[in-house]
Amino acid sequence: MTYLSRSNDVELTDLKISAPTTAGPAEPLPTPVDNVVALPKAKRKRAEVYAFDYSGVSAAFAKEAEATAKRIRNRLRLHTIETGKELLIIKKELGHGKFGKWLEYHFGWKERTAQNYMNSATAFGSTPQVIDVLPPSTVYKLAAKSTPDALRQSVIDEIERGEKPDPKQIESKIAATKSEARKNGDPDENTSASISQEPFDISVPNNAIASLDRALAIEAPATAGLDQDAAQSASIMQVQELLAQRIVEHLKKRFGDKFSTLRDAILKTDLAALRHALSVA
Repeated sequence: MTYLSRSNDVELTDLKISAPTTAGPAEPLPTPVDNVVALPKAKRKRAEVYAFDYSGVSAAFAKEAEATAKRIRNRLRLHTIETGKELLIIKKELGHGKFGKWLEYHFGWKERTAQNYMNSATAFGSTPQVIDVLPPSTVYKLAAKSTPDALRQSVIDEIERGEKPDPKQIESKIAATKSEARKNGDPDENTSASISQEPFDISVPNNAIASLDRALAIEAPATAGLDQDAAQSASIMQVQELLAQRIVEHLKKRFGDKFSTLRDAILKTDLAALRHALSVA
């Protein structure tokens, strides 16, 4: 049966609802399920986990911050190792006396600063990941020649196992080791080696002692207006300061370029040990 609709005298066929001419099972209609179409489950992205607390910022920023930290660590590692290696070459060619002047002229550095780089390059050139993990101050103390090899190697082993040693604990161990060595009066093997490696052939002129006696002639300081105890205390302090200054000036004048070698050796030596050695010399 066909229904007709007339619009503007035009017959239109609306819908055919007559039964099919050929026999056969009716085609099943799709069953609606609340108008919801099932789609494949999307893979859930695993959240990044960082040791640093990035709460309050986006995941994208946290990822970029971690990448930035990695780039900076790489630059610091490259800077420390390469700078140390180059300084070792310059020091070898220039010699100890001129090397200090070269550093002062170009960078305004003391030799201690350069020594930090050179020690780091020597100690961690084959294990640069140490510089990635530890702060520079700890790296320098750990790389120092006075630090026992066993202690340094234990830290390297920890880092190579993927662990992250506590810098404060490392520095405490280094300080305790040095304190124990001074207490026992036994110089550390590395300290002895570091001093023996430096050229320490300093010739003293025959008239040096007499010249020193003249240089150390110190007039009594003025203490007018002070009471007796205060005057005596001020007098002693001023004499000590003047004496120290004149000794340094005399040594600089006498030893010239070799003075920095002597100075560095004195600064590395325990004061009590130096006083004892001078007293029995």
